Order: sequence, then C-alpha cells, then structure tokens
Amino acid sequence: MKEIKELLTNIGMDVTIMIAGLIGALVMISKRSAFSIKTTVAGILTGMVSANYLTELVLSLFNLTESAKYGIAFLLGYGGLKFVEKVMNQIHKTLKGNDVSN
Repeated sequence: MKEIKELLTNIGMDVTIMIAGLIGALVMISKRSAFSIKTTVAGILTGMVSANYLTELVLSLFNLTESAKYGIAFLLGYGGLKFVEKVMNQIHKTLKGNDVSN
C-alpha cells in the first residue's frame, strides 16, 4: 500500500485531496437521476482530477488559507468542469491584469 501512495505522490496525486474531490463528485452525481454509466464515471473522474490539480491553484488565486484546502477540494469535485471553467476565467483575468503591454 505504501508503494501505491508513493507512486501517486510521484505523479502529482494527493490521495486525501482526491478523496475530497471524489466525495464532492459523488454528491453531485447523486443529485441527478438520468446519467449513463459512462457519464457518471466521467463526472467522478473529472471531479477527482479537478480537485487534485486545482486545489492549490485556487487557494493561491483567491488568497485562501491552507485550512480551506479540503473544502475547496470537495467543491472542485462537486463542480467538476464547471469549476475548471471558472478557474480558467480567473486566471485569464489575473494574467490580463498583470499584462504591462495593455
């Protein structure tokens, strides 16, 4: 088991963040009734991956403390691709604001 966790860590996966994202994705999926298996699996994976790779970014972008980490991971899992779009919009606004050529 230790080897699996070490492998996941080496490829940038945080198991606790992914679990928070998984729970958020499961809550979202449970709210809807007419999903195919393919859509359900895609939604769960998207939520987990979004939480894993975007939690630290969201904490930084919105100047949130480390204590918000698992809550943000849950919300990212819950929102999946919708939150990815919101984060991307915020990044574009931030970069545009820092662009000295404007």
